[in-house]
Amino acid sequence: MCGIGGYYAFGKTRPYKEAITKVFTSICSRGKDASGFAYVHGGEIVCVKAPIPSTELILRKEWKELELPKCLIFHTRAGTVGSNQNNANNHPLSDPSGVCIVHNGSIRGYEEMEKIWDYQFRKEDQEVDSVGLLAAF
Repeated sequence: MCGIGGYYAFGKTRPYKEAITKVFTSICSRGKDASGFAYVHGGEIVCVKAPIPSTELILRKEWKELELPKCLIFHTRAGTVGSNQNNANNHPLSDPSGVCIVHNGSIRGYEEMEKIWDYQFRKEDQEVDSVGLLAAF
């Protein structure tokens, strides 16, 4: 199953980036198919993800130059539904309303939810089952 992590910092305090990096790379054992992280900057969600392990993602400019924000979530993926090579399937997942999620595990029954709610949860380029969770918000 996937690895998930994150924090919310109250006030001006931020965690040590070295500690967050260590957590992000240590959960790589929970999933090496893809990794990503998301945070809010200037009122917009910034989502960085790739079909690589977190041990490689932290070597990229987006992580190296990141000043830790007030809130950050991260994910390491052990692929289940949908190819990790299609980055739309990788976490974090977000939608235009400003909701951003990560989760661990498979979502069962999302096809039935789409029928009942008459709502297509997945975007055209997504195969992953997780996006049904976004509709709940």
